[in-house]
Amino acid sequence: MRFKTTFLLIALVMSSFMSRADEGMWLPFMLGRNYEEMKANGLQLTAEQIYSVNQGSLKDAVISFGGFCTGEIVSKNGMIFTNHHCGYDAIAGVSTKEKNYLDNGFWAKNHGEEIAIPGLTATFMIRMEDVTAQISKELTSTMTAAERAAKIKEISAILTKDATAGTHYEAFVRDFYNGNEFYLFVKETFKDVRFVGTPPQSVGKYGGDTDNWMWPRHTADFSVFRVYAGSDNKPADFNAANRPFEARHHLPISLKGVQENDYAMVFGFPGRTNRYMTSYGIDQTVNQLQPVQVDIRGKKLETMKSFMDKDVDIRLMYSSTYANVANYWKNFIGQQAQVKNNNVIGKKKELEQQFANYTKSKAEYANVLENLESAYKTKASTVALRAYQREFLFSVDAMVNAYRYKFYLEALAAKDEQKTKTTADRLKGITMESFDLTNANVENAIIEELLKMYLKDVPSEQIIGKILKGLKAKGDKAVAAYMKSISGKSVFTDKARFEKFAANPTEKALKADPLFKLVMEMDEANIKFTQTDEMKQADEKIEKSNRLFVKGIREMQPDKKFYPDANS
Repeated sequence: MRFKTTFLLIALVMSSFMSRADEGMWLPFMLGRNYEEMKANGLQLTAEQIYSVNQGSLKDAVISFGGFCTGEIVSKNGMIFTNHHCGYDAIAGVSTKEKNYLDNGFWAKNHGEEIAIPGLTATFMIRMEDVTAQISKELTSTMTAAERAAKIKEISAILTKDATAGTHYEAFVRDFYNGNEFYLFVKETFKDVRFVGTPPQSVGKYGGDTDNWMWPRHTADFSVFRVYAGSDNKPADFNAANRPFEARHHLPISLKGVQENDYAMVFGFPGRTNRYMTSYGIDQTVNQLQPVQVDIRGKKLETMKSFMDKDVDIRLMYSSTYANVANYWKNFIGQQAQVKNNNVIGKKKELEQQFANYTKSKAEYANVLENLESAYKTKASTVALRAYQREFLFSVDAMVNAYRYKFYLEALAAKDEQKTKTTADRLKGITMESFDLTNANVENAIIEELLKMYLKDVPSEQIIGKILKGLKAKGDKAVAAYMKSISGKSVFTDKARFEKFAANPTEKALKADPLFKLVMEMDEANIKFTQTDEMKQADEKIEKSNRLFVKGIREMQPDKKFYPDANS
C-alpha cells in the first residue's frame, strides 16, 4: 500500500443565524486563535473537549487512516469508520473472484471474522507544539536554501528526540505558512488494523470516483475497520492474540438529526492546499501543468478500463489504481474550471499589488514578486517534461521497477559488495511483489499509449537519446514495434524473465534491456533539463520568495486570522 504523512486539522464551517459560513482550517492546538468566535456561532464543546493532552478528547477519536485518509473511532473497542474510497485498496486487496468483497460487500459477524490488512495503519496524534521560536532563532536571512534546510533538520532532530524520550511514540517537525512557522507532532501508530465491513461498491462507490468532488452525492461512502493492540493496549505487529484497542475517546453517535443553523465543523487529515500560491504559480499549475496531467491520466483511465471491463481478476487488481488516478483527474478538471470562474488569478494579482505597495520601502521584501515571475518563466520550458516524469516515469509500475535498477548500477560502480547485495535483494523483493499486483498486458498498453503522447507533448529539443529520437522521427508504428521488444524481451514485463535475471543480475543484461534503456533515456532528459543550476536557482527563488510573500501579507494584515495550508 502507498502511504503519505498527513496532519490533523479542523475545517470550520461556522453557521450563524445569517447562515454565514466562515472559512478556516486550523490545527487543534491553535484553537485559542478563534475559539470564542466558534462559541459565538454555536459550538457547545469546550476547547479541552476538542484538544487535550491530559484526557481523552476529539483529537483521540480522529485518526490518520493508513496515512492517506481520515478515520473516526466510533466505539470503545477501536472500531473505525472511514470513507469507502479510503478503504478501497484494502477491500480490493483481500477480494478474489470467489470472495469478491468489493462487488458483494462484507460484514464480519464477530471479531474472529475480521480480516487483517498487512501494511495498513492507524495513527493517533498524541500532542502538537509550536516550535517556531526554537527553530527560527537558528536561521538567518543570509543562509542558502541548503544551509537553511540543514539547520532546520538539525534542530528538528533534537526536538523530536527530546519529545519521544522514554516513550514508544514517534515525532516529526513540519513547516507551515510557507516556512514561517514550525510545529512538532507526536504520534502513535498502530500496525494491526482489520477489515470489519463494507457495502457493495455498487452503493459504496455509486457514481464513481469523480463524484468524490461533486455535491450532492448519493452514495453509501463508508467502510469499517478496527484497531487492534497488544495486551498492554499499545501498538503491536499483527498477532492472533492481539485484542481490540481500548479507545481513549470515541465519537458518540446522535440519531437526532440536524436542524437549520446548527453549528458544523469538519475534523480530519486533509491532503494539500496552496491557498497562498501567487498568481504566477497558479497560472503555471492550472493553465500549463494540469492540462497535461489531465490528458495523461485520462489516457491511463481509458486504457485500464478497456482491460477491466473484460476480466474480473484484472478489475479487482486495478480497481484501487484506477480510483487513485480518477480521483485527482477529476480534481484537476474542477480546479481549472473554478480558478477561471472565480477569477482567482485576478484576485491574486490585486493582493500582490497591495503587497508591492506595502513593501516598497522595506528592504527585506525587495524583488519578491519579480523573483517569482522570473523563476516561473524559467520553469515554464519544462512543464511537459515534469508532468510526464510525475505521471509516467514515476507512476507506471513497470517503469518504476526498471528505474530503480539505476541504483543497482550505482552500487556496482561503487564496488561495494555488501551494498550491491543489499540493493539487489531489496529491488528483487519490491519487483516480485509488483508482479503480483499488476498485469503485464495492462502495463504494456499503458506504456505504449503514454509513450506516444510523450513524444508529441515534450518539446523536440528535450527528447534525447538514440531510442527516443528514433521513435520521435518514425512515429506511432515505431512505438508499437518497440513495445513488442519490451513485452517480449524486458525482464520488467515478465515475472519468469525477471526471476532468472534477479538470480544473477549483471550490468550487461541490464543495459541491454529495452525498457531499462528507454527509462534511462527519459531520466537523462529529466536530469539534463529539470536539474540544471538554472532550474535549481529558480526553485530556490520560489521557495524563498513564497516564504517572504506569506510573511509580508500576514504583516500587512495584522487583524486577519490566517490559517495554515494543509501540507500532506
